[in-house]
Amino acid sequence: MPELTARNLSFIVLVAATVAAVLAAVVLLARQDDNAPVRIIAPTAQEENPAQVRVYVNGSVVNPGVYTLDSESRITDALDAAAGITDKDILDGLNLALRVKG
Repeated sequence: MPELTARNLSFIVLVAATVAAVLAAVVLLARQDDNAPVRIIAPTAQEENPAQVRVYVNGSVVNPGVYTLDSESRITDALDAAAGITDKDILDGLNLALRVKG
């Protein structure tokens, strides 16, 4: 019969602890209440105005960041909110009249 060394004993204890942890997790998950009520919270008047969108402006702009704009705003308005551009070359091929999307 093989000799029981400290290393073998440590391995046996580790395996036993792992098995015990898995069994405890199975028991706890089996006891969970599947019929717990679901809370639905209706939007309040304090929430963001749907007539506004939040857009992230970054890249070659003076002040990159998240800005709140009217939903009818255009890309040019978003660039203005970010204090303008730092590289005029980015305007090539960019349609400044497109509406922003939140």
